[in-house]
Amino acid sequence: MNTISSIQPAADGVVPAGPTPTESPDAWWRGAGAVALAAAILGGIVGLHHCTWQAIVEPAQVLAGTVEYPPDNPYYHRHLQAWSLTSQLSAALLASGISEEAVSIAVSGLLGAAYSAAAALVAFALCRNFWLALVASVCVYYLFGQDMPYNSAYQIVLVGTVHSNGVLGQQMALLCVGLAGLGRPRLAGFCCAVAPAVHVTWGLWAIGVTGLALAWERPPLRRFLKEWGPGLVAGGIVTAASLGWQIWLARDVPAISAEEKTRYLRALLAMWDYHRSRRVLPFEPGMLLTAASVLFSAGWLFRFRDSLSKDAARLLRIFVITGALSYALAAVAPWLPEIVVRAIPARFITLSLLALPALLLGVLGIAAGDAGCRLLLAFHLFYLAGHRLVMPGVAWNVNETLTVGALGAVLCFANRAAPAIRRLRPWLAAACAAAFAIMATGVLRQSAQDGEFATIPGPRDEAIQSASQGSGMLIVAADLPLMQLKTRRPVLFFGWMLDDIVYFPNLAPASNRILQRVYEVDLLDPEQGRGSLHRGTLAPNAGPWERRSRQEWLEIGREYGATQVVTPRSWRLDLPVLAQSERYTLYAIAEGSATDVHSTGTSIVPLFRPHRIVSRANRDLSPA
Repeated sequence: MNTISSIQPAADGVVPAGPTPTESPDAWWRGAGAVALAAAILGGIVGLHHCTWQAIVEPAQVLAGTVEYPPDNPYYHRHLQAWSLTSQLSAALLASGISEEAVSIAVSGLLGAAYSAAAALVAFALCRNFWLALVASVCVYYLFGQDMPYNSAYQIVLVGTVHSNGVLGQQMALLCVGLAGLGRPRLAGFCCAVAPAVHVTWGLWAIGVTGLALAWERPPLRRFLKEWGPGLVAGGIVTAASLGWQIWLARDVPAISAEEKTRYLRALLAMWDYHRSRRVLPFEPGMLLTAASVLFSAGWLFRFRDSLSKDAARLLRIFVITGALSYALAAVAPWLPEIVVRAIPARFITLSLLALPALLLGVLGIAAGDAGCRLLLAFHLFYLAGHRLVMPGVAWNVNETLTVGALGAVLCFANRAAPAIRRLRPWLAAACAAAFAIMATGVLRQSAQDGEFATIPGPRDEAIQSASQGSGMLIVAADLPLMQLKTRRPVLFFGWMLDDIVYFPNLAPASNRILQRVYEVDLLDPEQGRGSLHRGTLAPNAGPWERRSRQEWLEIGREYGATQVVTPRSWRLDLPVLAQSERYTLYAIAEGSATDVHSTGTSIVPLFRPHRIVSRANRDLSPA
């Protein structure tokens, strides 16, 4: 009988790592599928209890034709250039009649499910134990807290964030790494090839570190093409089709000269950027944990080099490579070429941080052939469970993580005869199951307290609802979040776009003209840049708008086709008030009464066919 249960233990009660002649090669994979499904269900429940609006749905509105922009708007051009397969799939859902709120809820659940499944696969690839992998899938939700403050330049948030594109990119990279260690190269190759379509930067990083690990193995070309080729080709077709369609949509977006691009990029990076302006110090907690990830992986790779399966060894090599490269890039980021700085080098250390709980538990499972390591793993599991029971809201710290890993290494290297194992002792597997039950119960209970299931929190905002009934361009104050998504209205400019301009510098001149005219902000003004505090977005500033007369607002409205203005409730503009809520005030840009500005709604363009940008728009957006 070719199953895992048929494998007979060795004399010392452990089973050497790696396939055996009596074992079906599909047995491990069935176990990986089961653990990934269980972890995804649990993570999805956590994500659905932290629902919020999702930024990737805004480009989907434009692609699906539910929001129509004038052809010369830079925020519209941003949507056309922001390539993401998740936005394209969201557009298909919107086009089929599903609401933006429902798509945002689905993406919120996906954020939790994707991380839990990927972390479980990483641990399972190392220890091949169902329950220990499930422990790894859930412990990160409280080991490091909801908002992990271990990277000052690029914080890690697992669920409950609107910045879903970057989060899904991280999780896709972690999934690629986990699959690379499971012995299914076709699926791993497919995911690696699709990853750039989910997030370009993270996808290329996943391909790079996986490719370096494979090059380290130096497989024969014929075998590599046979094992990895079909998946890479299939995924490449998906990515090429997705990219080709996005390029076609953005075919008429105007270009600017190289000199103009360089001038704006340098100003943005020096004065307005958030992620890239922060220097990551070598001894920050996140950098220490990244270094620990490299040491853990390299140590166990060396210690069990003769008894590890080739797939588990590949996974550890990937963690050595990604940890070492990301540490080096983050440490020297200020001196890197501009094209590398634009990719946010400090972001890559988050892959090691996200994988660290799964990596630590996985290598402890590998080392469980030693009696001391078995006891350490048991203590670690009971500590995790007790920590959740006694201090449910307290995060683990760096010292505890390093201590467990270092002690495990000392015990393992002290016993040179201990082999790598695949199956844990029954009592240790029972401890894993008990720890997982306690931790999962605590995480689900805390999630239920934090938010409602599959519901975006907060009452229906009267000002937002009133704005959604109007037509024409909407002018949004400062960085009020995702007004296009909530109102189905085109917005003149979105404050968060300052960070996006670094990716799309051809939009900088047109954006700066709007900022100067409407917001009284100049991206090239060093005085204003120094006052931006490197927030990466427009800072709220009521002064210029409150000083503006009604006649000036009318001129702006005619110039940009704007009919309404949304501000924080505390702002007072010289315009008639349409609606007011606890958070916002909606003003009408009109000479008559406020009721004159209502209309039946926004116009709709055909499915996946945004307006073609005419030559007049190209002339208007050319550098002054």
